[in-house]
Amino acid sequence: MPAKSNLTPIPKLADRQRELLAAVVQEYIATAEPVASGQLVRRYHLDVSSATVRNELAALEELGLLTHPHTSAGRVPTDLGYRYFIESLMPRPALRPEEQLTVSHQFRQAIVFIVREAEFDRNVPAFDIADFAQPLAECRQA
Repeated sequence: MPAKSNLTPIPKLADRQRELLAAVVQEYIATAEPVASGQLVRRYHLDVSSATVRNELAALEELGLLTHPHTSAGRVPTDLGYRYFIESLMPRPALRPEEQLTVSHQFRQAIVFIVREAEFDRNVPAFDIADFAQPLAECRQA
């Protein structure tokens, strides 16, 4: 039977909700202060009213992506909100081919080192060594 995940599934969001969540996360990271709807409208030159933004933020809050410290405060990201941002909204810079080669080489060296160290340590169960050996085998095939 597959192991159950403790992670909350990431909800599907409309484009505006994605844009607002990204803005809230970026603002909160920059200021460490709850983010107000008016602040978002002004700073991001949104073509909607503060009331519309508040409604969207309330919807994001119902989905568990945002919260607010008290009724009159702006919103702050939850753990799920940060996770959504990192997994779905944060730009992922591409590595140049030479950087990919360097990372791959360093990863392979680390796996070889770990496996060799584990082979000499008689206290390491065989399944632990196998856990390290599998990625090494996959690297050799690549």
